Amino acid sequence: MERYTVQQRVNIIKLYYENDKSLVATIRKVRAVFGGNNVPNSSTVKRLVEKFEATGSVLDVKHPTRYRRVRSEQNVSRIRDSVADNPKTSIRRRSQELAIPRSSMQRILSKDLHMHAYKIHLTQQLLPADHRQRREFVRALALVDNGSSQREAARTLGIAASTLNDAIRRYNETGSHERRPGQGRKRCTTTQDDRFIVSSALRDRFSNAPVVARRLYDARQVNVSRQTVLRRLSEHDIRPLRPNKVPQLKPAHKRKRLSFARNYANWTVEQWSDVLWTDETRVSLRDPDGRQRVFRRPNERYAPCTQVGTVQYGGGSIMVWGGVSYEAKTDLVFFQNRRLNADLYITDVLEDHVVPFAPFIGANFKLMQDNARPHVARVVTEYLDHVGIERLPWPALSPDINPIEHVWDMLKRRVRSHTPTPTCLVQLRAAILQAWEDISQEEIKTIIDGYPERLAAVRRGRGGNTRY
Repeated sequence: MERYTVQQRVNIIKLYYENDKSLVATIRKVRAVFGGNNVPNSSTVKRLVEKFEATGSVLDVKHPTRYRRVRSEQNVSRIRDSVADNPKTSIRRRSQELAIPRSSMQRILSKDLHMHAYKIHLTQQLLPADHRQRREFVRALALVDNGSSQREAARTLGIAASTLNDAIRRYNETGSHERRPGQGRKRCTTTQDDRFIVSSALRDRFSNAPVVARRLYDARQVNVSRQTVLRRLSEHDIRPLRPNKVPQLKPAHKRKRLSFARNYANWTVEQWSDVLWTDETRVSLRDPDGRQRVFRRPNERYAPCTQVGTVQYGGGSIMVWGGVSYEAKTDLVFFQNRRLNADLYITDVLEDHVVPFAPFIGANFKLMQDNARPHVARVVTEYLDHVGIERLPWPALSPDINPIEHVWDMLKRRVRSHTPTPTCLVQLRAAILQAWEDISQEEIKTIIDGYPERLAAVRRGRGGNTRY
């Protein structure tokens, strides 16, 4: 309809009424006036006549303004709350989050909320270490103001005099001790990105830096390297370390450990001195414990002089049994080429070492042994009842509260540092005997003196694993 002028529309209406309202005659007359290429069809003439009869005019009717469904009070409130929660989000991202067109978002922000986008004011981001430096700087200024020289103030704070001099000069020039703006490379992550990295690492403690970087990209479209993730975590004192290996405790194990720690919470060191702590351990010719280190230069990882060869089954090993108490320790029992069972445990351990050791401690003698099968066999239990040996009700999977485990660690350290290094089982046996003799009774007493603290740690951990 818009391609016909007002005068042409008036002429079409006149011809329509002059030809007794005949559409065919009207179109024939219009063709003679307008030409063959600009002739309206019957539907166009009919609509024009209906408009004229309905409104009395041939002009186009202006449609009323459509209802503003997007700029509603609800959307205005949603945008206001979103800006209050995170004012740094861009209009594009905010429109995607709220499912509101970007143009409507801009109109609501400017006309309804009277908010406009400005550049962010850049300030120095303070890390945990910066707070300490700021306090030290204030202390240095106080010392200088009180009459101390810069050298004396630096010596008092334990920093270099040149460092303090530079900080004071920068403070006099800029009014702040912080480094001048624009120095150093810009950080590729924002504060929100750093918080996401830290929270992601703490939620999944066994993830690695590439996984955290991939999560950051998926969530915030920020691409960072593995080293950047490690640096951000290091700023919050979070570093990738080897996990501590501990026994897998079930709820029943924790309940028994907690019950044991509570039942013996009031025992003194004198009462614990009546206990003979026993256990077995295996010592190998080559026993890698992860503590050995090697000095090497870069790119020398595969140099023969920096490598340690490994052999199957540790190159041979010997199982030994031993016991320690507050006043003395037993002789070692070697189970070389023999498998420990209940009968061997009675004849070689209990009869030869435990029973003769009981009178040395006294009438309150108690035997501590773990729940290994040879220790809790029926024949072993009947034998101990027959000879009148009282046992501690030991909870399962509790090497951390057995003091002899620390004694075994001292023994193995001495064997590894033995000179010359044992190369066969005969030499290994001699090194074990020598290391057992070198362990002084004072070292054992120190371990047993701290036993109440072990039980306190179990109670604090509700029966879980402890640092011991």
